[in-house]
Amino acid sequence: MPNCFSTDLILINMDSTTAEQAIRALSCRLEEQGYVKPTFCNAVLDREKIYHTGLPLDPMGVAIPHTDPKHVNHMAIALGVLRSPVKFGLMGGEGEIDVDVIFLMALDNCKTQISMLQSLADFVCQDESISRIRTSQEEKTILEIMEKGISLKQQPDIN
Repeated sequence: MPNCFSTDLILINMDSTTAEQAIRALSCRLEEQGYVKPTFCNAVLDREKIYHTGLPLDPMGVAIPHTDPKHVNHMAIALGVLRSPVKFGLMGGEGEIDVDVIFLMALDNCKTQISMLQSLADFVCQDESISRIRTSQEEKTILEIMEKGISLKQQPDIN
């Protein structure tokens, strides 16, 4: 898997009070590092209005916002750990949930997007890993947890 994780893309104790603020902060970090185009943030926010990404897990909620590859320069995942939960729309349903951890995906092709969504879904269901990310105060520790637990499964070419 190409290296899409970096301590520079991990924000701990985010003070965001809304999902939009959190997405903007993470998008800004991705843009500053050259991973995404200036259109990325608004595209993520627009998509989030239609296709919610909040997952209600025990003991905390997780969100996996993303958008089309045309807004991405290089694949990366920005991670935000919030000081206090923010409301995200419930994935595949109605209503909102409290989210503590956000994985903002910047993926540069559709095949990678499907594979990474599956890998992240598998990862966030591991209570211990998500709890360790939520309570960690060091970016390096979080990076190690992510690198160990999230893998990109290559999708076969469809011709």
